[in-house]
Amino acid sequence: MSNLARALCRRQHISHRSFSSSTSTGLPVLKKLLDIMSKPESKTVPFAPSSPTLTNFLDRNHQFASTCDPEVLATTCKGQSPSVFWLGCSDSRVPEGVVIQAGLGEVFVHRNVANVFNHEDTSATAALAYAVNHLKVTHVVVVGHESCGGCAAALAAATAHKPEEPAPATPTDKGEAAIAKWIEPIQTLAFKELEKKDDQFSLPKLITLNVESQVRNIIHHEIIQKAWARGQTLSVHGWVYKLSSGKVQDLGLTQSKP
Repeated sequence: MSNLARALCRRQHISHRSFSSSTSTGLPVLKKLLDIMSKPESKTVPFAPSSPTLTNFLDRNHQFASTCDPEVLATTCKGQSPSVFWLGCSDSRVPEGVVIQAGLGEVFVHRNVANVFNHEDTSATAALAYAVNHLKVTHVVVVGHESCGGCAAALAAATAHKPEEPAPATPTDKGEAAIAKWIEPIQTLAFKELEKKDDQFSLPKLITLNVESQVRNIIHHEIIQKAWARGQTLSVHGWVYKLSSGKVQDLGLTQSKP
């Protein structure tokens, strides 16, 4: 029995013994298998042409590729040695490569809703660990931004619900429940500020407080503490990007080895 016949039998869950036991049984089975193989797969999904939006992005990529320095591309193929780990927001208006004009290989990036660093988030933790322990970045920068939707949602939830009241029901939609759970720490920050009856408290203030909170979360993580303990050069910073001006503000939160 040939290897092809064996493969066809395996595909159709037919015993190769029954196939080769006799000519009378083998030939009909072989004919059936060949008929099946000659037909297109029923699960095949027809190719869908790209949308105009995606086609435009691909065209822009081709323009980018045509203007790239071949030597720079060759260097990136050999590896990366960024000096900065950027923890930013997923917001489409704050692409780090654009707002700080970063080149290829200069910044290692992790982005999520509202630039949160949660010790239980394995994705952010793994990114930080790789950046610090393996890439040996010298700067970790938490970057918030003006008009952050995650912070706005947290503030709205905190304003609508008083701490002494029963907690609102968890959304039944899994996606909405995930968002509500994710912004809980920011909502807690907003609660504390609202309790102070500060008339000046607003979304911009919460955005700044959130950056401060994430800087603290990163500094207190063992990844940073161990890096400092072994004498690694590493600083943690907090920035806010202003959509209205296109400028990045350093909040003066920089922390280095104690």
